[in-house]
Amino acid sequence: MTARTELVFKLKGQRNGSPISPDTWDVAELKRFIGEVEDLLRPETTTAAERAEEPITLRYEEGSAQLRTRSSRSRQERALRLVQALRPLRTQDAEGNTVVGVQLEALLPKQRRVIHTWFQQAQAYGDVYQVLDPQHGDQPLLIIDRYTTLVEAAEDLWLPTELYLSGRILSLGGVNKTGLTIEVGQNHYKVAASEQQLAQQEANLVYHEVVMRVKAERQYKSGDLRNLELGQFVKYAPTFDKDSHANATRAVSKAFAGIDSLTDWVSQLRGE
Repeated sequence: MTARTELVFKLKGQRNGSPISPDTWDVAELKRFIGEVEDLLRPETTTAAERAEEPITLRYEEGSAQLRTRSSRSRQERALRLVQALRPLRTQDAEGNTVVGVQLEALLPKQRRVIHTWFQQAQAYGDVYQVLDPQHGDQPLLIIDRYTTLVEAAEDLWLPTELYLSGRILSLGGVNKTGLTIEVGQNHYKVAASEQQLAQQEANLVYHEVVMRVKAERQYKSGDLRNLELGQFVKYAPTFDKDSHANATRAVSKAFAGIDSLTDWVSQLRGE
């Protein structure tokens, strides 16, 4: 016999400076949370008999409220689809921080509205929403907090980043919007810049090779860039400095003189 899928929906937060509890949580807010969980679990119309077959129970823990439900056997497949749909897309931003993108493409409109509401609550009030499957341990299937990103599809996840671009300036200036166009390999990028940043350049940079630091958004799969903003121009030094390279090589060789195998040394550091 297949065990029923059990899901736990947890809301953690504070109200009026105190952790969520029966004494601090307004009944209207509890009713709203229950309604949101019902919309996630039962986005289509259900009868009273069907709801009775899948009761939602309430439990309080320190600083959180939990709603727990078990899907009926007839709705087992639907519950499993919801579990799969809520599995987040995880990647890293430019600083190496984990970024969680909640993919909405597999959810129905009513379910999407719930996720959007939780996202707004997390951004505005610092609430943390978790969805757990007790059969698979304490690790939540999904966490929505102020660091979460919502994406309609995996292709819509763009991450903030900073990077250096090296290429040839094709145009510079502007009337309504100042900026520049830089050619990097086969790609042309428009980079927003202030009048002050452009006015500080003593030489005409058009058709010259430059290096610049920019802020941008990078598509996590394709690596495409958008919304580029100039940070600063960096001194362009394309020549190879043999003396600096030789000094660095001698310093590294001296530092690792007593190590026979760098591969083994790195493995030891990793505890392998």
